[in-house]
Amino acid sequence: MLTTKQQWTREQLRGIPFLPPDKAGAFWGGVPHHRLLDLVERAAADRNVTLAGLRCHLNASGLTMVAAWAADLHTTAPPPGCHHSLAVLDSNNWTSSIRLYGGVVCDGAGVTLGRYQVARHSSGNIKNLPALLDDALQAYRVDAIAYPARVESLRAARVDRVTADRLVMAAGRGRLLPSSRLLEVAPAPEAVAAWDLVLSFARAAQKGPALKQLDNTLGLVQLVEDELR
Repeated sequence: MLTTKQQWTREQLRGIPFLPPDKAGAFWGGVPHHRLLDLVERAAADRNVTLAGLRCHLNASGLTMVAAWAADLHTTAPPPGCHHSLAVLDSNNWTSSIRLYGGVVCDGAGVTLGRYQVARHSSGNIKNLPALLDDALQAYRVDAIAYPARVESLRAARVDRVTADRLVMAAGRGRLLPSSRLLEVAPAPEAVAAWDLVLSFARAAQKGPALKQLDNTLGLVQLVEDELR
């Protein structure tokens, strides 16, 4: 669900500076990136979710991290030809928050299907982070039960060329894809499966900034699903 040429190891993450709650002020505090990864993996294991294949990306300042794993939900099979994926976005600045993202990876393209708010960066929330992560993981597990049906519904639905062109333009206006990537989503002259259009969107989005991939692919899926309702 995350495509990036820049990879960070856990040891490298340990060297990233952050502001602990006692020095960041009464209403804001950070959590080390490597510590957050440990907590996510522990919360996932407690919810019977096995994570593997960690991929991490940091922005230039090192304050914002996005990380993704392949996920095995054991009791919930992924759509045929796909595997489940779980990601976390963390930003050590007062304007952002910690969020989890659930989705699937199919034919090499990562597609976000759900977003789960975990915490704002405040010292009170950081103290309760394990419980907040557990709540988000539970919400993800519940929603993931419907992921295969959503994918199969998109595989079955057909989108004509006019509708596909309209969706591509809407993605550009909504800044879900940069204008330079719009031409990469080239619908066939005839009707196409809605899922094929989603995968084209996702592949184009994954060539953009890593920190925007999760939200942008979720927005693209919502755009297509709303059109089909």
